[in-house]
Amino acid sequence: MGIKREPEGSGSIARIGLWLAFLVVGLSLPLTYLLQAPVPIGSGLLQVFGWGGLIGAAVGALIRTLCSPLFQARTWWSRGKVTAGCILLGALGGAGSGAWLDQLRVVHRQEVELPIVKLEKLPARRRTSGIQIATLSPLDPTGPDHIAAANIKGRYVREGYCLTGVVERGWLGGLWVRHFEARPCSKVRGSPGSHVIVAASDFSSWRWHRPRDFRPEREGQAWDDALPADLSCRVRPGAWLYRCSPR
Repeated sequence: MGIKREPEGSGSIARIGLWLAFLVVGLSLPLTYLLQAPVPIGSGLLQVFGWGGLIGAAVGALIRTLCSPLFQARTWWSRGKVTAGCILLGALGGAGSGAWLDQLRVVHRQEVELPIVKLEKLPARRRTSGIQIATLSPLDPTGPDHIAAANIKGRYVREGYCLTGVVERGWLGGLWVRHFEARPCSKVRGSPGSHVIVAASDFSSWRWHRPRDFRPEREGQAWDDALPADLSCRVRPGAWLYRCSPR
C-alpha cells in the first residue's frame, strides 16, 4: 500500500492561507479591542492580557514552524527577525483575544457612585490624560484612586460632583467600568465638602464631610471637631479621605 503525497502547490496555498489568517487575527483583535476598551480596574485585565499573550506567542512560534517554507531567509539574522515577528504578532493577537473572551460573558455587575474630590493636573510630559480625578477606588473602597478625565462622560466635571458607573467582571477575571458619568451626587451623600468619610465595613455609606476646628497633633494624626460621635476615624493632615469605623 503506497502513500499518496500531497502536491506541492496545494501545500503552499494552505500555508499562505494559514499565514494570512494569522496575520489578520493578530492585527485586528488588539486594534478593535483598543478602539472600544473600557476603563480597567485593578490587575485582573493585566492577567488576562498576560495569559492571552503567552498562549498567542506559542501559537506564533507554531505558525512560524508550519509556514517556514514561505520564509526562505539566508542568514540567521533574517530568520531571527521573522521568528521574533511571528511571536510578537501572536502575543498581540493572544492578548486581544483574551480581552474579547473576558468580555464575552459578564459574571457580575455592580453600580458605584464615587465622589469627585479634586481635579489634579499632571505634568505635560506625561502621556496619560492631563487631568486626573481624585476619588475613591471602586476595587478598594477605603483607598483613594485617580481616574483620567478623558474616561468620564458628562457635560460638567467638577469638584463636589459624583462619578456614576457600572463595574463589570468578566468570566476570565478582568474588572472594568464601561464608562463613568459625572453628575450631582445623590442626597444621601450630604452637601459637597472637601473631605470624604468612609466606613470600613460599608462602601455604600460614604458621605461628604467638612472639617471644623482641624488641629494637627503628634505622630501625623489630627483632630476634627466635626466628626460624627458614633464614628472613630483616622485623620491625617493633608488627607481628604477619613477611614472610619463604628465606635
